[in-house]
Amino acid sequence: MARAGVQRQVDRAGASRSQGKSEASALKLRQFRAQLDEWEKGIERAERQNNVGELLRLSTLLLRQKQEVGDGVRWSPTAVDACDDLLIPLREMVSQQVAGWIPRQSCHNAIDVGSFRHRIEKAIGSLKDLAFESEARALEQQSRRAILQVEKRQRFALTLAESDDYPRQPEPSESTPVRDLHDDIEKGERLIEGVQAAQGVLEDQEIQARVDAIKLRLQQLRAALQRQRARLGELYDVALDSDEALKDALLKANRLRHIFLGTPDEGGVGEMVVQLERVLSDVADWESGEVGVERLETLLRQQSAQQLAELETFLADSDIEPAWTMGAIYQGLVESRLSGARRRSAEWVRLRLKSDNQVAELGAEACVMLERELKNAPAYLADDDRARIEQLVVAVRQRQAEHAEQKRRARVIAWQQRFCALGSMEQIDRHATEELLKTLRGPPDELLPSEKAMLDPVMAALTAHLDQMSMDEIVARIEQLTLERQRKLYQRLAARFADTDVEAEAV
Repeated sequence: MARAGVQRQVDRAGASRSQGKSEASALKLRQFRAQLDEWEKGIERAERQNNVGELLRLSTLLLRQKQEVGDGVRWSPTAVDACDDLLIPLREMVSQQVAGWIPRQSCHNAIDVGSFRHRIEKAIGSLKDLAFESEARALEQQSRRAILQVEKRQRFALTLAESDDYPRQPEPSESTPVRDLHDDIEKGERLIEGVQAAQGVLEDQEIQARVDAIKLRLQQLRAALQRQRARLGELYDVALDSDEALKDALLKANRLRHIFLGTPDEGGVGEMVVQLERVLSDVADWESGEVGVERLETLLRQQSAQQLAELETFLADSDIEPAWTMGAIYQGLVESRLSGARRRSAEWVRLRLKSDNQVAELGAEACVMLERELKNAPAYLADDDRARIEQLVVAVRQRQAEHAEQKRRARVIAWQQRFCALGSMEQIDRHATEELLKTLRGPPDELLPSEKAMLDPVMAALTAHLDQMSMDEIVARIEQLTLERQRKLYQRLAARFADTDVEAEAV
């Protein structure tokens, strides 16, 4: 229903007359607008409920209102249009439903004859007001037949009352028990037989209308029954290859056990629940510690094989037919668990694995952190993934060695600068020479042969310079001795040199 359009029509009607209107007129306009809103809601509600009688009652009220506002002196023509905006679709609703509604109008007992006649007379009047003349005549004839058949109907009162109530029952839902669906289907079939047996009381058209309404609900019930059976069939076909699939299947089985309560399938669903609970209990005992994928595979295959044998024995002793191929279920669950373990292992490695170029760009601190993390790799890694990690550790250590060599080389170069900057040895005194030689003999890091070879000439020059300074000092001291003491020193040295020459010749 176009309520917004009706509202605009009414507002324009009020706006065209608002100026100069009295307070009483404004109040009447508001009451008119509120009344239209209330009727529109009533029409929508009656349409949803297929209540033709209510639609006819509202049409009479609308027609009276239209006649009242048709007075051009007090109302704008748009007020009439506002009424028509409700009357036009309302008439269409009545047109679509009245043919099936008329045959269903009946009086079930003598007590209701008066109220039935009064209600039908009003409905006939409403049909005539809406220009449904033939339908009004048909309803009048139907009411006469209904009243004449009141006594005959008493024999079928219960059946007729149930045939009226049966189609109005709510549609079955996904939680409606199968036993209730069977009972309702049997009741509908019984009601059809009872209604058809009332041929002496009801007209063929009325019998057909009631049977059609019952069959419509029977169709809904049978469709719901088929859906419930399909849900049970799907449970037999479900792939139980993961913990989540097992839990979901158990949840569905418990729901279906309630739905199939009191039916031949109740036992089968209960056995499903037992099997699912047993498998879930077995899976809960599986190894979940931090073990490698290969070790996990060995443990799971051994454990699942033992549990499968115990389950098969249990089912045989309990006279329970397996609902699924249990061996395939356990195998699928093992593969699912292993697949998850492999993904977990691969994901840990993927987040840390680096190419040769990436390793070559790592700084010293990054190398230390990465090596520490790789050395503490979790125990659940697969062998292949662990081998990749070990290769990466080697590459990272090599990169660390490069950083260490760079630092050592930098320290050595800085240390070497002091010796490379030495000038003439003649300018260096004895103390400085001794300090340089001491420093030269104690490098900050172990030197490479090439680095040591570069400094050998400096070492020789400093040593020679120190020796020369020592010789000069000795000569100077000798010169300070008396000639007699110098002669004795010479004789001792000459004797020593002579002994040395003899030893050399002997060799």
